[in-house]
Amino acid sequence: MINCTKCNSENQDGSKFCINCGEKIVIETGRRRRQAPQRRETTSMTGYAEGKTPVVAGVLSLLIVGLGQFYNGDMKKGGMLLAGALVVGAITGGIVWLGLAIYSAYDAYQVADGQKALEEW
Repeated sequence: MINCTKCNSENQDGSKFCINCGEKIVIETGRRRRQAPQRRETTSMTGYAEGKTPVVAGVLSLLIVGLGQFYNGDMKKGGMLLAGALVVGAITGGIVWLGLAIYSAYDAYQVADGQKALEEW
């Protein structure tokens, strides 16, 4: 549990804002304090996917490699993953496709959850 520095209310681990007062949660790390990362909406390829559901992004990428990246707005990465899965997956009998599907789902989930930024490819 994390206590809010403003009102001292208990919040669950991983919370970004206090459930009582709405203050941004500050995480104590050694002698320095750091604020929990915030997701932000942006149209550039270096921001975060705002308003996207992580589970949906992950499941989409498990169904069709790269689809979760398209859902998050990461078009170049989604296209590269899809093309790679089709070409290399056909050559290797689907073994590489499975690895790309797992990576794609994990990446799409992290980007939609705000744990990882969209990348330029």
